[in-house]
Amino acid sequence: MKSYKFSAYQLDGLRDEATNERNFPRVEVPLSSISRLGHRCINRTLYQITTRLPKPSVEMGMSLLLDPRTKRAAANYLRVPENPECADKILEEAKELLRKEHRFLYRIAQENDNQENRNGNVVSVSRTAEPPATFDTDMELLCGDENSQQTLANPFEDEVNCEADVEVEKWLNHRVDWAEVVKLQITDKDERNEVLVKLTIRNREGKSVWNVEQLCQYINV
Repeated sequence: MKSYKFSAYQLDGLRDEATNERNFPRVEVPLSSISRLGHRCINRTLYQITTRLPKPSVEMGMSLLLDPRTKRAAANYLRVPENPECADKILEEAKELLRKEHRFLYRIAQENDNQENRNGNVVSVSRTAEPPATFDTDMELLCGDENSQQTLANPFEDEVNCEADVEVEKWLNHRVDWAEVVKLQITDKDERNEVLVKLTIRNREGKSVWNVEQLCQYINV
């Protein structure tokens, strides 16, 4: 519906005994040729469809951002008819959640790598070696009252978080040439050419863009 491509039965078209509602000849009807009443029916139908779909959420936004086929059009899928500005807010919160979750996973990966490096560089220590007898006493002399501010700045953690955020930005800005992906996933030349035709459409400005619906149907990720 939101592609605004409509067709009507070609009542004077050719037909035979095998003709039914699925293969009945149709003619494309441009949006500009539809009457005001037709526009009202379209808007009402779109509203009814929207009300039956799950309400946009931050989690839904993050799922859209994680899928390379939908991340560029995530804002369009998060729109709420009665509150158009809500999509931008949800999308920003989804990006913030994505950064937060990625920081957590990235930090764990870095800690695991560091642990493996430390294990590889361990120097064997004699079992007979014992710490100096004055160790405990010296430590007691160094330790004062408990710090009321337990959360201190951690340069290593800040650096890791910055690295994680850079990776997220790279992902959000990364563009995929889906034509090249089709060449890798579909080996049959005729089928590949047929799919390539379906993968692009013209937007309202007349620019050629990827058809998200067709990408999700034909491209595996």
